Amino acid sequence: RGGHFQLKQDDDEGDKRHKFWKVAKTFLTISFWHLTLSQFLVQFGLGVFLLTIIDFSNDCGIGAKDSVFFMTSFCIGDMLSRVLTGLIADRGSVYLEFVVALAYVLQGVCYEFMCYIKSYLYLLLLTLGIGISHGSRIFLLPIFLTRSFGLRGLSVNLSVATCICGLLALLRPLLIGYFRDQQGTYKGLYHLICIVNMAVAVTWFIKMLLIRKKDRIQLQGI
Repeated sequence: RGGHFQLKQDDDEGDKRHKFWKVAKTFLTISFWHLTLSQFLVQFGLGVFLLTIIDFSNDCGIGAKDSVFFMTSFCIGDMLSRVLTGLIADRGSVYLEFVVALAYVLQGVCYEFMCYIKSYLYLLLLTLGIGISHGSRIFLLPIFLTRSFGLRGLSVNLSVATCICGLLALLRPLLIGYFRDQQGTYKGLYHLICIVNMAVAVTWFIKMLLIRKKDRIQLQGI
């Protein structure tokens, strides 16, 4: 009996190790980290906008009463893009990877132009663009995690990815404080956001091309 119990216990431990490794190996893939870091950049861009826009507006000579409308234009762009992106996703007429890549490009361009433009009207348009870029990517993590790793492990994968994004977000106040206190302006931070967004956009364009190539091969096989 003792030997039978020991064998059963060993089998249970083996099953637990197998299940653990099956879950853990997801976190070692390039796809998981690409999605997680992409999502972090979305959250980082949002946080920087919310924390710096009023101060930035003051540097541009725009009063607090007027700068509040930058938040309004951001929200309008965000809501509109969520609706449009949802329709695109449902129809499947455009690769979502392409939409995401364009959103990264848009945010990068908007932040870069904010370094040089002080016109109130143009800044309203730029903040609208930042809102559009945010709303177009906010869905990114759960959808692509499901596509890449399946629905069964979504809760664990999403929780770990969100936790990583939260830990990385601790860098945001340090960067904001550095550029404001050491350089006296947010331009360097906006330049940095632009560069990183463009780099990530390239990875999403590459991902889209790889998926298109895979789809063509499958169609030819049929």
